[in-house]
Amino acid sequence: MSACAAGRGRFLAKTPHGEGVPRVARQRNGRCNGKGSREKHSYPQYLSEIINLLKTHRPESVNDLLFDANITSESDVEQKFIYKLLTSDHPTGLGIPEQHIKTQTDIRRINIDKGSKRKLYYSDYLITVRGIPVLLIEAKSPDAKVEKGFREARLYAAEVNAQFPTDRNPLRKIIATNFEETWFGKWDNETPIEVVKRSSLHVNSARFNAFIRECNYRELLDSADSFLQIRQNKKYWKPKRLLGGSSVQGKEIGYNYFGGQLSLEYRHLFNPKSKEERAHIVSNAYIQSESRSRYIDSIDRVIRAATPPSFNDPRTIQTTEDPEELIDTLRQPKELTGELILLIGHVGSGKSTFVDYLREVALPKDIKSSTLWADVDLNDAPINSNDIYPWVCNKLSDQLTATAQTDFESLENLKTLFHPELSKLKRGELAVLGTEHPDYKREVYNTLKELREDPKQRLNALFRHLGAERQRTPVVVLDNADRGVRDEQLLMFQVAKWIQSEFKCIVFLPIREQTYDSHKDDPPLDTAIKDLLFRIEAPSFQSVLSRRIDLAIDEMESDNPNEELSYDTSQGYTIKYKRKDQGSYLKALKHSLFNYDNFLRNMIVGLAGRNIRRAMEIFLEFCRSGHISDDDIFQIRATNGEYKLSKQTLSNVVFRIDKRYYGDNNGYVKNLFKLNKTDDNPSHFIRYAILQWLKLREDKQGPSGAEGFHKVRNLNLDLEHLGFDGQSVQRELHELVESNCVVTEHLRTDIINKDDLIHIGPAGDVHLGICKNIQYLSAIAEDTFLDDRRLAESISKRIADASTHYNERSEIRNAYGFVRYLSNSADELHARLESVLRETKLDRLYDLSQPRSVAYGRYKELTTIDPWAYVNAEMSAGDQVAGVVDGKHRKHGLFITIHQSENGEKATGLLHSSKLSPNFMDEWQEGDEIEVTIKRLKANQGKATLSKI
Repeated sequence: MSACAAGRGRFLAKTPHGEGVPRVARQRNGRCNGKGSREKHSYPQYLSEIINLLKTHRPESVNDLLFDANITSESDVEQKFIYKLLTSDHPTGLGIPEQHIKTQTDIRRINIDKGSKRKLYYSDYLITVRGIPVLLIEAKSPDAKVEKGFREARLYAAEVNAQFPTDRNPLRKIIATNFEETWFGKWDNETPIEVVKRSSLHVNSARFNAFIRECNYRELLDSADSFLQIRQNKKYWKPKRLLGGSSVQGKEIGYNYFGGQLSLEYRHLFNPKSKEERAHIVSNAYIQSESRSRYIDSIDRVIRAATPPSFNDPRTIQTTEDPEELIDTLRQPKELTGELILLIGHVGSGKSTFVDYLREVALPKDIKSSTLWADVDLNDAPINSNDIYPWVCNKLSDQLTATAQTDFESLENLKTLFHPELSKLKRGELAVLGTEHPDYKREVYNTLKELREDPKQRLNALFRHLGAERQRTPVVVLDNADRGVRDEQLLMFQVAKWIQSEFKCIVFLPIREQTYDSHKDDPPLDTAIKDLLFRIEAPSFQSVLSRRIDLAIDEMESDNPNEELSYDTSQGYTIKYKRKDQGSYLKALKHSLFNYDNFLRNMIVGLAGRNIRRAMEIFLEFCRSGHISDDDIFQIRATNGEYKLSKQTLSNVVFRIDKRYYGDNNGYVKNLFKLNKTDDNPSHFIRYAILQWLKLREDKQGPSGAEGFHKVRNLNLDLEHLGFDGQSVQRELHELVESNCVVTEHLRTDIINKDDLIHIGPAGDVHLGICKNIQYLSAIAEDTFLDDRRLAESISKRIADASTHYNERSEIRNAYGFVRYLSNSADELHARLESVLRETKLDRLYDLSQPRSVAYGRYKELTTIDPWAYVNAEMSAGDQVAGVVDGKHRKHGLFITIHQSENGEKATGLLHSSKLSPNFMDEWQEGDEIEVTIKRLKANQGKATLSKI
């Protein structure tokens, strides 16, 4: 059967009595094109053919096919008729998704009518689409007059529409029904457009179909879009884009050659790559993690709370400095031969470093002497089953050979290595030949060559010779087996399973939490014994960073502290310095990072989550950022590292990294108020509302019983009430998950389904916190689409001047203007919700009280000392203001104060003499009030040109 025939058959397949209705394989209109898809059909013709089919097989009224005929009360009308009518698919109903249907518990009561008839009223159902009320439904009992319900619905719709701007009436369509009659009409017309009697409630009724056409979900969606058209047609301006093209917008601040040189030279301490570098770290700068005391600061508690409950099964190593749980397990290595030990931890939590520490430092002598360790980094492994097995064998063999410091290529050592195989050969057919016989020597040679060149045989011999023959159990560590896509991970697991089965050894597998949870039922993880599952938590970033910095300083002092080095400044000068100055630089960075109420420390820890490696990468970015100026470096060197960077500098580094202007995609900090102007209903609040929704529920139990983990589906339903369509919400949710602002229970970032559980992440908590940070608000204002051109231009002008871009006054002005703009948008959204819905907690999802309080407070402080800040924010060209004459000059004209701050400072403009009468010097005295119009305004330069009204 063709696809289109099957589609029609879905509603024609069976009557209420069970007899089948023939399916239509082909129609004159809407016919299949022979490839399984339907061509565009003529709706009336398609409908008429359906009606003919229904008449053929059931000529009588078929309203009982659609609705329960046993309707005797108003409640029956609501539940058995209206709700089914609203939710049933076309053509038997309006096809409205449930999330758009508001019931009496949701709908706001409003006073309607006049005089003695005035009363509190709310309808039975209200349909909102994109947050806009578009259809009102009033139910009456079958014995009540439907005219009354229609009138009440019209009055209610009029009150709702009155709360919107003039000539903007969203709630245009109303339905009143008592089941016996269903009236459909417009809010501003007392005569219904259609009246559908009970006997006509079937698909071959022209009235019923006309009603369906007018009120179906597609029409309501179009109605909402039409109402929002004024928003869709708005132009948007981004302050940064007003400065120029992509080269200007992406301009770098300049390279910090001093920090860059240092971070490159000591990268091995902050981001070790090789086995030797990692061994150096664990021997000299290893920091333990303690599960019992790890989470003490507020940001650490946030990290702990965002740990998915599904990862609580493995035993947690209480302290990695003395991992007694794992050491006790390794006490009997022979009993573990052929077993898989899993070390489970978050990405960047230090799993590989811990394994190095365990092997190099923590293992007691008796265990170390009874085990033979070899590891392989699978990052560079070939991703195909033909090559990976010999590749792994060769890597392990090379490492064992290097560790043994023995030349296994020599003949004598080869004979020793493969002694069992050669002995078996000699006792067999070669026994009849003398040792000097040419065939004897040839056979020994061929056997040795074959054994040596076979990767599996060679590795097995090395394990036997260096391990079993010396009473040592081999332990194979497969590092980075869980990187790559799913198929690559499964191949690596197959390698682990193969090693487990082919060699007499213990397989040690460090693995990410999300990988374990996703594949714990797949080989080889499904064979892991519960007692061999261990979990590691990340150590304190502050402790790790401090110890690495101390180690770097120790190396600088032990090498040659007075060694002379040089770097080039941003102005092109070459500056010479001593190596010990690098230590001063690191010392100053450490002091600065943990100063200012731990502002930057919490930022880095929150943005990185439990990923210490990511945190160290952020630190290296910080170290070489061009926002740390040549003057800062000079001050650091002059004070031997006691100098602390300003909070402004720290903010610039973390918000902009190495760019002059902020960009949502450039660094680690996201713009929570980003607007996508191509959305059907563009909004600045989608990301912010997602995080607020999760924050409000972080201490509430979700479906799994875990606090803070809630379904994506429920998030979508609530945000739908705000007018955010599901596609936009899903897109922004993906962005937040990828940036660690939201954590999924399965910890994947590539796929997020509606039934997945999500929790606010540490980075999300940090982002909500910095929404009250002036530097953050000012930074994101640079890279946000605004439909207020004047505001966009004023921000653009301030950030265009490098000398004022980052000064406090400019940032306060930018933050204030931006927050005031957002507040107006939030007020619009609130008014729309308040017009039809009862009091809900949805307004908390776009609550800007904290950023508003900070921005408005700082702005008020500024305007008390800077009158031009007030003029810049509150006035524009064309405004009429009441000024005061502050001075006069015969040639120039009158100097008019247009605003005076509380401290007495004045913003004064010029009313030119050419705009005044010839005897203006006698007409006007200082202190006189005068009405003027602002003709041109350059508030940033303290200039205003005026004209007299």
